[in-house]
Amino acid sequence: MFREILTGPQQALLELLSRIAEVRSFYLAGGTALALHLGHRRSRDFDFFSAAQFLPQDLLSQLRAAGEPTVLQEASGTLSVMLGGVPTSFFHYDYPLLRPPVESPWGLPLADPQDIAAMKLSALAGRGSRKDFVDLYVYARTLAPLEEALACFREKYRGVTVDPYHLLRSLTYFEDAEAEAMPEVLGGPTWDEVKAFFRAEATRLFRALP
Repeated sequence: MFREILTGPQQALLELLSRIAEVRSFYLAGGTALALHLGHRRSRDFDFFSAAQFLPQDLLSQLRAAGEPTVLQEASGTLSVMLGGVPTSFFHYDYPLLRPPVESPWGLPLADPQDIAAMKLSALAGRGSRKDFVDLYVYARTLAPLEEALACFREKYRGVTVDPYHLLRSLTYFEDAEAEAMPEVLGGPTWDEVKAFFRAEATRLFRALP
């Protein structure tokens, strides 16, 4: 696990969060979790998910054991705070985990890369960020082909109707991502390489559709 992609304050915060009972019922996913698995970039925020319902105010009270949180967003099933200088979010998330979480060095559950890849595809099917494209690129180039991520997506979001043509088109919709900065990638790729990869993959996968 590539814990060096995190700053000292991020690692210290994870250590503190691991001591909070309710936080241990969440798992870390998103770009930071994938970067811990793959070591491909730095990531500044934490995104935690849980299938269990939670009360944001109750969780907020518990988070004070790790510092003084500043609330960024609070809604049903959502709490986003700035804690120890780290943007940290908690989400109620109904979709099942495909694989058991991995235990991180801090004792907090870390989503398996297959789950994260499926979630990245879900994000791209909506509004794809540059970070999502980069993360899925590295997953597909180092862990498993894009077909596997698509299979994980279908399994994770079973029962959700998603047009396969729309999903593949979203792999080459870069308009929103073009306006964003490149994440702090460690050792490549460039943004042009990422776009070229997805254009080629989308063309190949379109041809395989029935």
